[in-house]
Amino acid sequence: SPVPPDVQLFDGSALDFSDKPDVIAYANNLAFAPPAGVTIRDNCEEAVCWRYGQWLALRSPGGYVEAFVEVSTEMGVQFWGDTNDGIGRVLIDGQEIWRGDTHGTDTNWPGGMYVKYLHLSGLQPGPHTLRVEAVGPGDVTVRLFGFGPVAP
Repeated sequence: SPVPPDVQLFDGSALDFSDKPDVIAYANNLAFAPPAGVTIRDNCEEAVCWRYGQWLALRSPGGYVEAFVEVSTEMGVQFWGDTNDGIGRVLIDGQEIWRGDTHGTDTNWPGGMYVKYLHLSGLQPGPHTLRVEAVGPGDVTVRLFGFGPVAP
């Protein structure tokens, strides 16, 4: 059976890290096409979503956004929750690896935000799907998916 990945939750924006992800794919793929080798999918036709710039907010339980990558051993997701955000979960290849409250409370960000990067390492080389789902109550807002090693 596959070895579970190492999961770390880092404070802040991966775009500001000293070692940023090698490849970035923004959650709002209607505004920003993903790079080669990455596919962003969502179920916003059935679920309620909100799009703004790079961001996609999952506004109803069961809503999801996911990144499929052809080859990666490290990947992550950038949460960007505000004060109406809530419970979400993250799955890698269909297995839940994190569940938490994305409600914005960090006073380092205007208005109080939940700006955290959930990073997975130790994945087997090959294709992977990283999915973020809204569990409710509250929205779950994703800015981007990152691929490759990071360090805050």
